[in-house]
Amino acid sequence: MNWKPALTSYLAKRGVLRDAPFCLVDVGASGGIDGYWEVLGDSLRAFGFDGLIKEVERLNASAGAKDRRYYPYLVGDKDYVPPGGVPDTQPFSRTSAARATEITNTNYAQTYFDQTGAGLYATEMIELDQFFLRDHPVDVDFIKVDTDGSDYQVLCGARELLAGGQVLGVGVESQFQGLVHDESNTFRNIDRLLTGLGFSLFDLEV
Repeated sequence: MNWKPALTSYLAKRGVLRDAPFCLVDVGASGGIDGYWEVLGDSLRAFGFDGLIKEVERLNASAGAKDRRYYPYLVGDKDYVPPGGVPDTQPFSRTSAARATEITNTNYAQTYFDQTGAGLYATEMIELDQFFLRDHPVDVDFIKVDTDGSDYQVLCGARELLAGGQVLGVGVESQFQGLVHDESNTFRNIDRLLTGLGFSLFDLEV
């Protein structure tokens, strides 16, 4: 990721985007919007979603920009049926990291993602299609997804939004291993889904 894009910085400082701010959707927003988006300044409009309720409250209390708002929702696809009875090639449960978490009795999300330490989760699930196309109509420019496990479901719940031609790009965390199934949260399925919606792979960081 380029933290100092010259052209973007120039356009933002000239106010070219001020009347039509760049709209970012951040799913898995604990810790706040990533710093590299700050280059857009007051030309950025951001919607953050995270299931950690107290962390969302903290982020809203500290958000200085009026066009930055966080919502305490789980994001996914209400029609998604988790695959069952299929081989699981996910190696994490066999690693020392999993054993260390068990020995230390560590709640990973509460310890590392929720800066309030509360670990209180939302129960309401929304779909991005419903939120942005019907409940809160807005032109979305970029979607970032990092949920540690349900990224594919998030994208499935945004099919209509992604197919509409308005979204310029998607940044999504994915894993290479997992359930051997066409609907599992793995890179091959995420890539296939996005390709089918008209997107092509631009970059890959391992």
